[in-house]
Amino acid sequence: MVTFGILFFDVISLMIRLTLSTTTSCEIRNCTTIYNKNLRNLTRDEFKHTSKWSKIECMSFQDDVFHSIETALFSNFRSLRILHMKNIPMLGKGIISGFEDINKTKLTQLCLENVNLTTAVVVPLFTKLNKRLKVLSLKNNHIESFSFENIDNLFKIKSLILSGNKQLVFSPQASKPFTYLKTLDLSDTRSLNSTFCPNKIKHLPNLRALCLDGIRFRLADIDIKNCFNNLKKLVLSKSHIQDSIHKDSFSNFPKLEYLQLSGLEYTKQFKMPTFKRNKNLATLELNCIAFLFPPTETNTKAFKYLIKLNKLELSHWNLSQWSSLNLSTLFAPFKESIITLKLSKVGFETIPNIIWEMPNLKTVILSNNGISSLDPQRNSTIVNIKNLHLQWNRIETLDPGSIPKSVSDLNLSGNPFSCKCPLMQYVLWEREKKDVKIMTDWYYRYHCANPREWKGRNMLEFVRKIKPTDCRAFNISVIVATVLCFIMIAVVVVSNIIVWRKQKLQNCENRPLLPKA
Repeated sequence: MVTFGILFFDVISLMIRLTLSTTTSCEIRNCTTIYNKNLRNLTRDEFKHTSKWSKIECMSFQDDVFHSIETALFSNFRSLRILHMKNIPMLGKGIISGFEDINKTKLTQLCLENVNLTTAVVVPLFTKLNKRLKVLSLKNNHIESFSFENIDNLFKIKSLILSGNKQLVFSPQASKPFTYLKTLDLSDTRSLNSTFCPNKIKHLPNLRALCLDGIRFRLADIDIKNCFNNLKKLVLSKSHIQDSIHKDSFSNFPKLEYLQLSGLEYTKQFKMPTFKRNKNLATLELNCIAFLFPPTETNTKAFKYLIKLNKLELSHWNLSQWSSLNLSTLFAPFKESIITLKLSKVGFETIPNIIWEMPNLKTVILSNNGISSLDPQRNSTIVNIKNLHLQWNRIETLDPGSIPKSVSDLNLSGNPFSCKCPLMQYVLWEREKKDVKIMTDWYYRYHCANPREWKGRNMLEFVRKIKPTDCRAFNISVIVATVLCFIMIAVVVVSNIIVWRKQKLQNCENRPLLPKA
């Protein structure tokens, strides 16, 4: 019954990840590729050796210098579904002619990334596209403004990516609802204004993912009641949130399942949200946040309502002052549900006990801490941890018995290994363990820190120089030496006995005979 429960939980978690993995770029598979040919003009001649034009479904152009495209070139590929153009900085307005009659194709995914597009280019370009389009990516261009009114004919778009247009001013105004749109990425564009959520954003009723990486904005501008009531994924990494974060900042996102707040170094004030209305949250990333997080009573209950959390990242937080009991209280709400836990550079010197009590935990990342050993008794009870990453800690030697038997992926690179005989047990384990994914070049990646004559040298040199037999308590050399020593002692003793007996006999023979009475 327990096994079935775990299996059911894994299936549910997979469904959640699939729900949030909305397409953010073109899926390039089995593409006809034009790659770095230094063409000035893209014409039909480039495809003269291609048979069956009508069956080409995917085309990719990358890292080239052509300035123009032959008129109606793409309309010749009637089965074309995916068109990807990337890193062609000289193209610009020369792209328009190639899209004449593009509606004769089956195009559903269009990615035009870093091809020198401006507003003056994309507006007429949109009129040539048809309503089949589902993915539109315009990353890293020079578009100054964008409105849903520009793509009024593309109402079936599911994913719209405008990230990297540094001067872009986004306007959500539209004459009709975009009911198909599920992903909107405005990362690294200009700051948002208060019009971002007009009329409770009724024209984006099914938006599921919103990415606002690296932009300046006020959280209150998108934190309006019922504005994004159906939002499941929110990404605010490296953003400048001008009105700070408070305990109720995310209370208006009741269906949120994925929240990323990593890298908020410039936030004026950061108070840990309560997440009281975010009980469906499955993934929470809080890496590199400039916020003091002492083990107060309030902070230890910060995740009180996150009972469904299966992935947590808290890298670059200072948890060195947190006791094992404090950490148990902090992580207790999702003890049964957590699958992935990343706690890099948080000041741990030992692995918290609560980690060994999480039955469904599969991946543990504890890199860049001060951990020096594993607890064999504690680890022997683990049956589910598959990936154990302990890079850049203080592990000098490791007893193979302390490694959980369930581990299939182990990484210990960057640790200051003590290249002495006690380490040989672990080296033998690494070489013989066939069912564990060890770094293929671990011999070169793992380095000795001591003794002095081995400092800086890799593990391969250590293994070649020191043989396993040299580190056994009773190896062949010791046994031979011991036997020879006993033989020598026996020879000396026997020799002394023989000499003593001879001397005694001689003394008896030389003794004068006494006269008879």
